[in-house]
Amino acid sequence: RFDRYGLFFSSSSGRPVGVGLTYSAGRFYSGNRDVYGIDVDWRVSRHLFLGVDFELNDVDLPQGSFITRLIRGRVDVFFTPDISWSNFIQFDNVSDTLGVNSRFRWIIEPGSELFVVLNQSIDRQGSSYRVTDTELTTKLTWTFRF
Repeated sequence: RFDRYGLFFSSSSGRPVGVGLTYSAGRFYSGNRDVYGIDVDWRVSRHLFLGVDFELNDVDLPQGSFITRLIRGRVDVFFTPDISWSNFIQFDNVSDTLGVNSRFRWIIEPGSELFVVLNQSIDRQGSSYRVTDTELTTKLTWTFRF
């Protein structure tokens, strides 16, 4: 059981630019954890959304203390109400891994959709990066009404 207490601030999500700030603290296993976060969203237009957020976890345990940093970015493109392309990128300093998720969605007609999803893991090794995993998935759903 990890009880946490926190403060959260968020500006209106209906505005072109949104900002959120978070702080929470509480028990974590046999020690304590403080979490700090900030996120910024920008609705450039009805066709483009950009977002970035940063989270820092300051963990203090009897076995030792450590800090994790997680940064995430989003780029969503809405070509039409029925066709969109969402992209999510995440990096953390513990695994030194960059994760990429890219999803194309086409609503062919209500109840029938096509998804094409690409997932990649990229490991940092010194000053270079190496692709370690790549997955490509497609899904087609079709609703028949009779």
